[in-house]
Amino acid sequence: VDLGDGVVRVVVHAFVEPNWKRANHISSGGTPLLFTRDGVGIISGNDAAQAVLEKLQDSPTIALKLIRREAIEEILSDQSDDAAPDSGGDVEYENRTGPGSGDADAARKINELAIARASGLRTGVDLTTGPISCRDDAILDTSDATTRFVQSRVAYSWWKEEKTGKVALLLQSPSLVTPISGVRSRGSGCTFCKVVAPRTIIDSDVFQF
Repeated sequence: VDLGDGVVRVVVHAFVEPNWKRANHISSGGTPLLFTRDGVGIISGNDAAQAVLEKLQDSPTIALKLIRREAIEEILSDQSDDAAPDSGGDVEYENRTGPGSGDADAARKINELAIARASGLRTGVDLTTGPISCRDDAILDTSDATTRFVQSRVAYSWWKEEKTGKVALLLQSPSLVTPISGVRSRGSGCTFCKVVAPRTIIDSDVFQF
């Protein structure tokens, strides 16, 4: 975040993550680590629907590091230099600033933008009203949240409305907010999430449903 001339400028860090199964990593303390993740067992009663899910799951995702919305609001209100007060056991305050806090729809909103972008690039197809529906984020808030986030991926599943028989692709992203322990200072904190790429939606066969 840059406040040099009174204007907030935020840099988003992003990279394309392939559908990996094993990855070597060096921890901040210099310890070599090996991350692994199993394939996702996706089951659908329809062969075509099953093929779409498997294709989506095998596609790369976009991993993002964002400044938290609350931090920007605090910076704009000139409170970023103030340390967060002692919660004094205030559970509500800790829930708003500690582990598991933050927006539960941060990644969902980005996914919706990706779907709108895919619709714009795919002439004659409007995906913003179906057949894709984005769920709120799967927020990781346990002590092993960092490892779980590294191993996580965007989740896809089919949902069928009983009355109309219409089907929709449900999409849910994992997200992680920092700090993952303790109460954060004002003007600090990030949101990490993995989201779908517009090209992934375009290249899928979800348009047929």
